[in-house]
Amino acid sequence: MKRLLGGIIALFMCIPLAASAEFVGISKDDFKVHYRKQNDPLWCWASSAEMVLSYEGVNLPQERIVERVKGVVVSGTGSPGEMINATNGIFTDVNGKRSVVSGQLIFGAPLPTVLYNQLKQNKPVILTYQASPQFGHAVVLTGIDAIVSDTGIQILKFYIFDPFAYRMRPNPWGGVTYDFDDSLSYKEYAPQTTPFGIAIPAGLVTGVILVNGTNP
Repeated sequence: MKRLLGGIIALFMCIPLAASAEFVGISKDDFKVHYRKQNDPLWCWASSAEMVLSYEGVNLPQERIVERVKGVVVSGTGSPGEMINATNGIFTDVNGKRSVVSGQLIFGAPLPTVLYNQLKQNKPVILTYQASPQFGHAVVLTGIDAIVSDTGIQILKFYIFDPFAYRMRPNPWGGVTYDFDDSLSYKEYAPQTTPFGIAIPAGLVTGVILVNGTNP
């Protein structure tokens, strides 16, 4: 009996434990102060830029970001080029503080190693996805659950701050009223591999912008 028990113990000692997932990134509580809802139905790109700039220490309202990129404060979507302009350059915020900000755009689903290293340095990521055939959407990825092994990195979950935290209510006279709902501002998604790329329940991932900032 003792010999059998000893053999069982030795067997379990030789079996490697399954890798467990680790959270990588910025906690919900730490980033919450930088959350910004979008002030226009089409300004997800500007409000996402405002959030990551705020985290980098640049206090610049989304209205100023829109004006900086488009030349005027106007309701409108942001093209990839405009999103890059919104996250690159020498920024002077509302407090007169100057910062050098760089944003690198990656088209398509990023490699897991890219997201892991960026978030490991506590750097938020702007993530874009195709919400419908007509519309894309931009959000801020602040964390992931990931398993690191000899074969690579497996991402199990995305943690996202969504600037479009609204419930839409049709008006009797036409049009829509947007009611802010804070419970919609923070979301958790399990990414899936599809024939078209990486997808989350909200849509197909189309790219990311990696943002960094320094003070001259």
